[in-house]
Amino acid sequence: MRSYKKFACATALCAGIGLAGNAMAANQVVVSVTSDPIQSKTTCGKAGDWSIEFDAGSLLEHGDSITADLPYTSADERATLCRDIDIILARGADYETAGDTGTAWESAADGDLPTTAAASPVYEIVDGAIGSSVSAGGGVFFHVTGTAGSQRVTIDIIGDGGVGTLTVGPDAGDKLIVHFLDQKTYGGADNIYTDTVLAGTYADVATLADNTYCINVSKHSSNLVNVSIDSAKFTFNPSVEVAHTVPPESYSLVNCAKQATGYIPLGELADPQAGADTCNAFDNDDADGSSSGFCAGHTNSNNLLMIQRTDDILDGVNYQIQLEITVNDETGDNGVYWTNDDLVVMVDADTTEMCDEDALTTGSAVTTFANLDGGAPNYAGYTATGTTDTAGDAPAAADCTPTNKIVTLLTDANNLSVNGTDDDTIWVSIPAMNYDPTKVEAGDVVGVKVTLLQAPCGVLLTENFEIGTFDCPAAGSSQSLTFPYFTNMSGDSYWDGIVITNLGSTAGTATITVYEADGDTGTMTAAVGANSQYVNLLSAMVASMTVGGSGDGVLGNATVYITVTTDFSADGFAMIAKAATGESMGYLPRAN
Repeated sequence: MRSYKKFACATALCAGIGLAGNAMAANQVVVSVTSDPIQSKTTCGKAGDWSIEFDAGSLLEHGDSITADLPYTSADERATLCRDIDIILARGADYETAGDTGTAWESAADGDLPTTAAASPVYEIVDGAIGSSVSAGGGVFFHVTGTAGSQRVTIDIIGDGGVGTLTVGPDAGDKLIVHFLDQKTYGGADNIYTDTVLAGTYADVATLADNTYCINVSKHSSNLVNVSIDSAKFTFNPSVEVAHTVPPESYSLVNCAKQATGYIPLGELADPQAGADTCNAFDNDDADGSSSGFCAGHTNSNNLLMIQRTDDILDGVNYQIQLEITVNDETGDNGVYWTNDDLVVMVDADTTEMCDEDALTTGSAVTTFANLDGGAPNYAGYTATGTTDTAGDAPAAADCTPTNKIVTLLTDANNLSVNGTDDDTIWVSIPAMNYDPTKVEAGDVVGVKVTLLQAPCGVLLTENFEIGTFDCPAAGSSQSLTFPYFTNMSGDSYWDGIVITNLGSTAGTATITVYEADGDTGTMTAAVGANSQYVNLLSAMVASMTVGGSGDGVLGNATVYITVTTDFSADGFAMIAKAATGESMGYLPRAN
């Protein structure tokens, strides 16, 4: 539950404010901030909502400034902003940095503020009116700024035309209270604006994210986060608490049964004389959870991106999902790009069913949230960024020269229709990708850096998720393993077991050869499914062996070692146990 604490000032200072206020304490200010819970050591989380209260007689004029600094002791002990802040509080969407002109807050006499007690989403007038002491050129604007990675938020008062002023009053009880960085959005006058195109005019209504105070406490050890307030002109409470830390929530990626990555064909540009490009798009999981565009016999297997909250159910908050393509774990433009494919998202509580591709195909018993942009299937509206900030190319064409090189997708904020009862897992269907064969090569590993965020700021999980490796494996590739010791194959006083694991996405065959100390040999083959294991007792394998060698022709009466040759990437395990007591040991084979 969100908790709030308001801090006005220390007792002695409060008394001073009270006495001065009764005497129309000019330029007396109270800064109030709610103390929001923020996850301990988070790299980005929401801190408190701000308000500044100006007493009667306060004169607001061009050049006045208030600063609020997060704590800094050293590079290893500090809190910082994790989002830039750049907003203007004004009467209209026309403030221009050139000349400091626009529709400013002016006096009641100018008709831009009411003459009696009133309130708006951005400001409140308490017990009176704004005075008429306004110099030539009009009133003022409030400009709130801060840079990610720094400690400081600055509130600058800008006079209209560089000369405007605004006086609070005239009565002793009059106050002006300004609200900002409170995660609210407004319409009409008395608004908060941004300059999204950096053209010098603050003409765009601020979004929820623009008007939020987001901080990084990953290097802050205290459970309280305070800011220090300062100004050359105004007097006020010197320090306020903006957040208090709480234990972090726990999230992890789900490993589906038999989950494996695949191999991606490395296409090439068309022959200059004739022919067609062969760089087909590849899709980790179509909307039904299956994959396409991978090497024959080496497709992904149940390689589904699922994020599970492991300490509780999902909260009913707004989430965002950011997907950044990686090549060899590096983000940026490395030759692989998003297509304009759908980004499908589902939530549920049954990870076993969500890992079942058939369930994803039919949607059976899987809760889906309302379409974020009204389309079908359930896919997320998202912002695409890269060398061109627009939707990616279509995934169907075998195009080796992608035009729209999109490397990052960020979904719109949405509560995902979490049921609040047992939903704890988010499935993200990764859109298809295109690539440029002049920038990638055989052996490059494609992945996604996935970040789950609580909008507008709050990093809940950041993990790397592997998609596949460029270039198809050569047919008939093999591997050899050696298991150097077993007691025997009889299964009398000891039992001996073997495991052979197929690490590939294609079924294969293992050839097993045993060598007994007395000279006998035995050979057999075993089929091993893709991403599966062959598990057996040596005593159960004797009947399937073809016996040879120079011994007595009997398997099971001597110590033995075993070699295994496969036509797939393999690993294994050996187990030996004393039947009477259960004493046991195990070891891994040597790869040859």
